[in-house]
Amino acid sequence: MSGWAVNGAARGGGMTLAISCDVMLAAESANFGYPEIELGLVSAIHFALLPRVVGRHGAFELLLTGRRFEAAEAASMGLISRVMPDACCPVADCHICFQAAQCDALGPRRFHACQRSRLPP
Repeated sequence: MSGWAVNGAARGGGMTLAISCDVMLAAESANFGYPEIELGLVSAIHFALLPRVVGRHGAFELLLTGRRFEAAEAASMGLISRVMPDACCPVADCHICFQAAQCDALGPRRFHACQRSRLPP
């Protein structure tokens, strides 16, 4: 199981790391975006991954406008798992624990296997 906490800005490569995690937490003041489009670049990996997380229309809008969005919006679209108070970042101070991690990662492995089997070819 992989997790990541955003405390500040996640852009470009930061978004690639974040979207690849099983659990993503963010501080209230965190913000996100895909500014590559402003340089005429497309974030190709996100064209495949982001629609699975936030839906086709949401992904299209985020990837092709490059607009910045805040943690609350990221949570409402399902991009992050939880918004944490700024005082809790780093997250280790907030005692977030997941029972599946205590099962030698068998739970997360099964979850991912099920998700992969439901993806279209």
